[in-house]
Amino acid sequence: MPLADLCSGTRTPGRRTIDSVCLALAILGVCDAVDIVRDPAGKEARVRARSEEAWYFLKSLAQFIRKGLTLGVGWTWSRLEVAPLFVGSSISGRELVRAMEQRRTERCDDGTPLRRVSVSQAIIKAKIRGKREPRYLMQYDVPASQFQFIGGRRKVSDSDARHAMIRELEEELHENRLSCPKDYELRELASGVKETAISPTFGVLTLYDFAIFHAVFRCQQLKLGPDDKWVMLSELKAGRLDLGDVCNPTLSQNLRRCSRAVWRGFH
Repeated sequence: MPLADLCSGTRTPGRRTIDSVCLALAILGVCDAVDIVRDPAGKEARVRARSEEAWYFLKSLAQFIRKGLTLGVGWTWSRLEVAPLFVGSSISGRELVRAMEQRRTERCDDGTPLRRVSVSQAIIKAKIRGKREPRYLMQYDVPASQFQFIGGRRKVSDSDARHAMIRELEEELHENRLSCPKDYELRELASGVKETAISPTFGVLTLYDFAIFHAVFRCQQLKLGPDDKWVMLSELKAGRLDLGDVCNPTLSQNLRRCSRAVWRGFH
């Protein structure tokens, strides 16, 4: 954003307005949220968020200012454990945004999502010899710190949700060198499934638009990576695996929506 645009709310951006904008930018700079850069095409200075996480921090902060909210920071001493806001010697931007968004949703009736994403997910079901309960394939998402179904966000290069699902399957299970439809069938179970939740990756309130597929493989066994795991339905419902790892809480809901349509998996 051009620096001059930040003063556009006044008829004549005088010295006081410019000084106020510069002070606000200096404060945001202390938070490591923005950079002020020179436009390569000219001499005009521009303001740029340092990362996608910083961009959502700025959007959440703007909502706080518009609605007159406060974060409710306690400035008096109390006997508390070290807050999860700190990671080593640094402040976690994601946890700061999460705290702001939780506060905003608690204090506001609208709870407007500041982020919207389209997500394709694959339900992969297996009947494992010697096990009575079927298993579902999950993969650990490091940025989100939890297990999720195979899948991910739809990219601009994806023509539709199905194309995104094929790309995600072949990327995340790359050791199998998969090709659709030669190696597996892909059946759409549901689309337009909306869920609003705070993103575990960015900490911002997000509207998710899910397209859910069932992947049925022609091979008898998949090669799994170190982050892949077969999970029982009881673990999905609990939101936690036997070893204590966390599952995305939307997974069991999406599976419940599609359970009757998942007619077969591995045999």
